Amino acid sequence: MSRCQVIVVTPPRIHDPGLAFAASRAGAVGVVDLTLASSVEAQECVERLAASGQLCGVKLDSDNRELVASLAKLLPDTGWLVILTPGSAESLPDQVRALQRRGHRVLIEVTSPGEAALGDEASCDGLIAKGNEAGGRVSEETTFVLMQRLLDRYDDTPVYAHGGIGLHSAAGCYAAGASGFVVDSQIALTRESRWIRLGHPCDQVAGRGSRRPR
Repeated sequence: MSRCQVIVVTPPRIHDPGLAFAASRAGAVGVVDLTLASSVEAQECVERLAASGQLCGVKLDSDNRELVASLAKLLPDTGWLVILTPGSAESLPDQVRALQRRGHRVLIEVTSPGEAALGDEASCDGLIAKGNEAGGRVSEETTFVLMQRLLDRYDDTPVYAHGGIGLHSAAGCYAAGASGFVVDSQIALTRESRWIRLGHPCDQVAGRGSRRPR
């Protein structure tokens, strides 16, 4: 069997690449979520990522066409991973091709077979099956069910599982045929996470920061 790839996505709105650096050093692919970033924040983050010399990645909202186009030119030609949320059928293929021409691997985050079809038609390098155990924009189905639907339909396209991933479910997804899996909130309390350094409410769970609310 091929090697299972772990993708670590940082929390949205916290555009600190420190967690992505740590993930990449540990053998995973660290990805900074820039879907809610301004153009200035996104550019500064990409510049920091590029200066590190590590293979990292970014997650972008494909509906923000101007930002995707500008970052496609800014990313170094080092084979980064770019995760796109599915946008319009008209613009997505051009975005995928522009990124692939720069030597980057493009995965489309999908929540339904219909969105998966858009990614497949755009000739993406893989699909991320985001089930209802994940946060944000999610599928009506569980990750395992959605993942199996995509594996049945797209034999030659790598499929990654996102949502409800733990030690045992990760092994189950891999055994079912997934090429890897995505984790995000699972690593929010790690030492490298900026949520800890900013005194986020989740610190209270770890026994740090401010007192537990009453």
